[in-house]
Amino acid sequence: MDPSFAFVAFVWLTPFLLEVAMPLPDPALSTPQQILQYVFAWPPVVFGLVGVALVWLTHRGKCLELTPSQRMLANWYLVNGCFFMSAMDFSAGTLQAWPGMWQRYIQLDRRYGKPWDGDGITVTITGLQEILIQAPSAMFVYYAMHRGHSWRLGVEMLFNLASTLGTWYFYLTEAFRGFPNTEGDNAFHPSFQSIYRFWIGTNFFCLLWFTIGVCNTARTMVDIARLASAASSAKDV
Repeated sequence: MDPSFAFVAFVWLTPFLLEVAMPLPDPALSTPQQILQYVFAWPPVVFGLVGVALVWLTHRGKCLELTPSQRMLANWYLVNGCFFMSAMDFSAGTLQAWPGMWQRYIQLDRRYGKPWDGDGITVTITGLQEILIQAPSAMFVYYAMHRGHSWRLGVEMLFNLASTLGTWYFYLTEAFRGFPNTEGDNAFHPSFQSIYRFWIGTNFFCLLWFTIGVCNTARTMVDIARLASAASSAKDV
């Protein structure tokens, strides 16, 4: 399985695993009705259908033969556009519209519990940036990579700069205040909760998106420079 799709599957299953390891005070996945509400909640269903439509639209025409690494990169953009930025961070996090998932967002970072007030405004701005800029641009990049459109590079640059800067201010606004909403007080008192909330949920995932964003931004800059150089050389001939 492609790593991006495996990552999606793991994240989708995580609330079920946490029901055992770190149950909520008010269980969200303990009854068949709650499980059905989780599985058929509108965010994963709607954006999943958007993803299926995007893949169908992309591959119904003539596509390039991508290398394995290019396919992995294209799939990374696909899952960001149709899952992480849309169904997860915006819908479950900001809108609290995915039962069983939004409770875990608040457990991970208390700012999600007050998205329109105080320091919760940071996660709201981040969520709006993701749904309005990052999710659409990620979908366009997936399409353009498979179709071989050169305009992909500009849109890819937009996505990765937004991803990098969004992670930057999302993380640092919490870090500069001593991580008051993400188990910072217990960071060096090892427990499952501190490892999950602080080291994995806050640091690892922010570092993951930041690092991938920086690397892809640098690569895209190089690709744009090469394309510009080739166009200039062709013009001089």
